[in-house]
Amino acid sequence: MNVQLLWSHDLHQRPTPRTVTLSDASDWSSSIQCHDDALLLTTEDGTIYRLDPATDTEWQAIGAHAGGIATIRPTILGRRLVFMDMIGRACAYDLVSARLDWSIDIASEHHMRERLPAAYLSGNRIVIGAESEGRLITIDTDGQLLAARKVGKRIRTDMTSPAEDCIAVGTAGAIIACRIV
Repeated sequence: MNVQLLWSHDLHQRPTPRTVTLSDASDWSSSIQCHDDALLLTTEDGTIYRLDPATDTEWQAIGAHAGGIATIRPTILGRRLVFMDMIGRACAYDLVSARLDWSIDIASEHHMRERLPAAYLSGNRIVIGAESEGRLITIDTDGQLLAARKVGKRIRTDMTSPAEDCIAVGTAGAIIACRIV
């Protein structure tokens, strides 16, 4: 196997022609994710950055969410970025129009302020896992709360969907599969 370096980012050296720069890397809150042919990165202050490695030499700020972004790995669902903000709202940010589609206050009703919630699209629903409460919260794609159910002590993993109406998730002590009806 042959591996070719496409670009790099070194916080302690001057940029080289293949280095991609970002003005302040100290508040990055997410891991880098792929979206179409580009990469996405978010910060705790709510800035959403995009980089096309083929054409960009710097990360481009494509939007900002005033409530900050608490989720370490926001979920990309089609053209939406789903995350929990610092206030405790589940939010869907449209990556094409660069605007907030909707937000729903989950913290007050379900007592959760998570940094690691997981979200997954099942049909026309988004399922958010509350790590500390062990709950699965289902909302529709317009941000309306549909249901909430406790499934374990803590949710410890991201979710996956083995079938259109099912999700699988790891809890403290078990791996479970749930049908979302």
